[in-house]
Amino acid sequence: METQDQVPTRDGRGRWVAGVSGNRAGKLSGPGRRNFRLRDFVSDADLERMMQLLVDDARNGDPTALRFILDRIGARPRRR
Repeated sequence: METQDQVPTRDGRGRWVAGVSGNRAGKLSGPGRRNFRLRDFVSDADLERMMQLLVDDARNGDPTALRFILDRIGARPRRR
């Protein structure tokens, strides 16, 4: 129930009022995310080796490795 001090979160039809989120806690950030946890298990030397293997595969004609590299270093065309 809402009191007079609270901003209404839903309108008369049960929809969210503009500018009010239904997720009061917000998005989880930082250490709880998977990529941060994975980073704890991979050393810098391991990352260097993985990148070198990926580049070697791309140079040897692996289309998946080539696409992976190009997707990350090249700008994607804008859709119009």
